[in-house]
Amino acid sequence: TALSLTDDLKYLHLENIYYADLDGSALASCGLKTLYMPIPTNSKKKLFNKGNCQLFWSTLALSKTLEDIQLPNQLTDKSGEVGMIGDFLKVNRSVRTIGFDGNFVLAVEDVKKLRSSFYGNKKVIGIQFPEIAMEQTMVECRKETASCLERVAENKAIIKSIYKRHYSKYNSNW
Repeated sequence: TALSLTDDLKYLHLENIYYADLDGSALASCGLKTLYMPIPTNSKKKLFNKGNCQLFWSTLALSKTLEDIQLPNQLTDKSGEVGMIGDFLKVNRSVRTIGFDGNFVLAVEDVKKLRSSFYGNKKVIGIQFPEIAMEQTMVECRKETASCLERVAENKAIIKSIYKRHYSKYNSNW
């Protein structure tokens, strides 16, 4: 998206656009302090190129004035965007508040990257706890745990039947 920005832009609220469709370098060089972009309401969440996301975060990281980023429901499943935010925060030291909750599953490696970005970045004073993402992650964990427990129960029954078959002639309790 072509976006011409002036040097005195402090607050930018964009609707009906995905962050990966923007040029992060234009946002980084305009003196922007606050970026707010809710998810487009008139369309389903689209899958966009992971390269676009990486380009956005890497170029936006060069901003020296950006303090607040709010991208509610903008992140997608299985794209590593939480890790990209972690990489962004390692480079950008001006951001103080960030919010990015959404309906996605938190990947362990991405959360590790995000967590490690806070070790050297003491300016971040607030990060919105991703409640929706955490709930989605817990649902997925519960499904996986239930599946594993089912397999354990099946294997336990198989082992018991094998044991009964082989040792029943020696044990009258079987």
